[in-house]
Amino acid sequence: MPSKINIAVVEDHDVLREMLLDALLEKGYLAQGFRDAYELDAASPKTIFELLILDLNLPGEDGLSIAKRIKESYPDTFIIMITARSSELDKIQGYEAGADIYLPKPIAITEFQAAVSSLSKRILRYKDLGGNLILNEKNVTLKGTQTVSLSKIDLDILLALLQADQQRLDFESLLQQVSSNTSNTPKATLEVQIVRLRKKMAEAGAEGVTIKALYKYGYQLVQGIDLA
Repeated sequence: MPSKINIAVVEDHDVLREMLLDALLEKGYLAQGFRDAYELDAASPKTIFELLILDLNLPGEDGLSIAKRIKESYPDTFIIMITARSSELDKIQGYEAGADIYLPKPIAITEFQAAVSSLSKRILRYKDLGGNLILNEKNVTLKGTQTVSLSKIDLDILLALLQADQQRLDFESLLQQVSSNTSNTPKATLEVQIVRLRKKMAEAGAEGVTIKALYKYGYQLVQGIDLA
């Protein structure tokens, strides 16, 4: 049984979208289907998709634009691009937009399932990078391969995210918790603080993405942290 990673299928052709969803569900994946970028964006604040199955020709915003935008906001998202376009230039544009795998139509279901399986293994390896950091509330430090001193705001941010559902909070909720100790903290100040905190987490030994920016929503803690 595959690990429960979240997969989004963005395809405006109803029959093909349902066929791909059935192929994923058959293998035990968690998958949701969307007709276009609007439906995908509406679901994104509620669900973090680790793998995106993306048609190139979509109504409204096309697949290349969606891929570029998603990669900018969620750089660790993996993308399988599916399209009837199969020229070398089309493939190059797809990969430059952020595609990890490019599958031409008509889709061979067994090849599609194999591609998803391959990327799923990479996603799981990515999740396993680096060990947990140790957060010491009393000493206000973060320990990994190195011990790093934190500010009170750093501590407040980490504790707020650790205690939140799925370790993610919208901007307003996070600002409220931080502002309880530093009055009227503006959003721009919070963004700067997050950048500084990421650097401290890297200094402590964290690898890869530690605090993920969620597009038009807020932040999610993706680095494992244990309390001392």
